[in-house]
Amino acid sequence: MRLNILAFAAGVIVLQIQPELPAWQYPALAGGLLLLPRWRWSAWPARGLAIAGCVLLGIAWGAWRADIRLADELPSGWEGRDIELIGVIATLPQDFSQGTRFEFVPETALTATAVVPQRLMLSWYQGRRDG
Repeated sequence: MRLNILAFAAGVIVLQIQPELPAWQYPALAGGLLLLPRWRWSAWPARGLAIAGCVLLGIAWGAWRADIRLADELPSGWEGRDIELIGVIATLPQDFSQGTRFEFVPETALTATAVVPQRLMLSWYQGRRDG
């Protein structure tokens, strides 16, 4: 059981180093199929397949959660346009090398027909001062 949990976690870690987010359905299906022999047999080959299945299920779970999180985004047609919002600042402002950022939760969009995600990370950058 511990090896299966570690294999699942390894699958999540493997997903983190991928250059692109894969579709989650294929690893989930393959992982589920690799777990089937374990229900019938307890020999080492079935255990090895179960470990491989847990790695694939870890990849599928991580990709599924990332897909849900990335689905809530600002449509490309609204990028670069001004949108008036009323909302709540959800986190304390965080300073970083070029400016400050904070998380914002919109409650109402005052701009007509504006499509806005449930949470926004807003940043403002300090201007460069040369000389």
